[in-house]
Amino acid sequence: MADLLEKWHGFIPKGTNRESIWNQRFAPLAAQTRSVYILDHYAAANFADELRGAPGSSIKGPAWFLGHLARTKVKRIHLACSSQPIEQKNMTVAQASELLTRWMRDRNPRIELRLHFERYFDHGRRVAFDGWAGFGIHNGLATFDHPELTEMLELHADAPLAQAVAAEVLRISPFMT
Repeated sequence: MADLLEKWHGFIPKGTNRESIWNQRFAPLAAQTRSVYILDHYAAANFADELRGAPGSSIKGPAWFLGHLARTKVKRIHLACSSQPIEQKNMTVAQASELLTRWMRDRNPRIELRLHFERYFDHGRRVAFDGWAGFGIHNGLATFDHPELTEMLELHADAPLAQAVAAEVLRISPFMT
């Protein structure tokens, strides 16, 4: 138990390989989780922009993180984002939603990706595994854009935060395609 707590509480230095972060920190959680809740202001806009092949787009973190979740026993992913950055990239929420759900369906059709959009969205970026392990991640899924971290990452698992993240995501109505 002390080893697990050590892994879920601490600082990860700049330059750490994201695969080792997944294997040591997130994979054990995902193996026991049925629902993941993600609050990330820009994740859907940046990821959809990448999927449609926008020139100069290089956001890789959402694809990397969601792709890893697609290979686990997770049943449902709730992704809550702002619709404003989607509109700023000359897309509709429906277009972004279609790109993201098709991408997830191609990776694992048994995982349900529920997208939650709100026009005005708090800037906080957080991830929760069920209601028992929540993390504040300073740069959200963009933290994992590169194979090695470009800045130190602070990861502290927190059960009350996990419950708050799940409640906040579910407060936002899911977008239905």
